[in-house]
Amino acid sequence: MGNRQSILPGKVQAVDLLVTENGISHHTDVYDEMRQPQPNLVIRRGQTFLLQIKLNRSFNPDTDALSFVFTVSGMSD
Repeated sequence: MGNRQSILPGKVQAVDLLVTENGISHHTDVYDEMRQPQPNLVIRRGQTFLLQIKLNRSFNPDTDALSFVFTVSGMSD
């Protein structure tokens, strides 16, 4: 039957928004939102940013796909 783990979807265990690193590269590290005890990530539109994602198993770029859905809370239409 092969390695069953390789066909099971990976589950996200943790996401690190790398607030410090992204704040420096986006020049937003001095914003109040970024200096709170529980900082909120502030990044600039059109620039790349970093995320560190921990999965419950190894990611294989040859057989696995990863998709993101971003939402903004507190915004109204």
